[in-house]
Amino acid sequence: MRTAPLMLFLCAVLAGCGEFPRDAESTLEQVEAGRPLRVGWSVAEPWVRRGADGGPAGLEPDLVRRWAAARGVRVNWVEAGEAQIVEGLSDNAIDLGLAGFTDVAPWGALVGQTQPYISAKAVIGARPGVRAPDDWNGVSVAYDPRRPGLAALIRARKAVPDLNAPDFRAAYEPELGALGLVSTGTTLATERHAIATPPSENALTFALDRFLHRHRDAIERRLGQEARR
Repeated sequence: MRTAPLMLFLCAVLAGCGEFPRDAESTLEQVEAGRPLRVGWSVAEPWVRRGADGGPAGLEPDLVRRWAAARGVRVNWVEAGEAQIVEGLSDNAIDLGLAGFTDVAPWGALVGQTQPYISAKAVIGARPGVRAPDDWNGVSVAYDPRRPGLAALIRARKAVPDLNAPDFRAAYEPELGALGLVSTGTTLATERHAIATPPSENALTFALDRFLHRHRDAIERRLGQEARR
């Protein structure tokens, strides 16, 4: 079952931290006492995008807003580049980092992170009735231009990224239905996304993990909604 790795992780954290995990810098205690939660963000669609008001929107900001509201925590948003977010987390200058990070990101040794909140498959979908080729070499595949990472995955399959390709499109699996596509059975990559935290802020990370674990099914549905924008 997919819940087993997280439950084992949570049990291990509890076993190693006495009655409850602790923050080295008391982050969770401070934000619940009134200090704003400082959240660094960088556009990385569909995980983080710029909203109509210029602020952060998308799946990850919405998750943080819901978690903060449930705990009565105020949020200060700080837009920055990915490298700046990592530096801010490692220095405890910010409390969370949102940039579509995965659990295999090269900065992992510098900061903390939640357990992956979603295992997202990037796949190739097809229009109903269109047969997938046995070999993708030279086949045109469309993608959302706001997601250049998908173009790189298409090229890795020897296919051709083409914004106007009529029959095939790269997207995340939960988005296929909203796009009117069916799966071709071709997976380009599987990404395990996580929210970045400062190092050693175990209570904060644990609290986020519990929230994210409870909402995993809703998170997948929310990802599907991004295709309708």
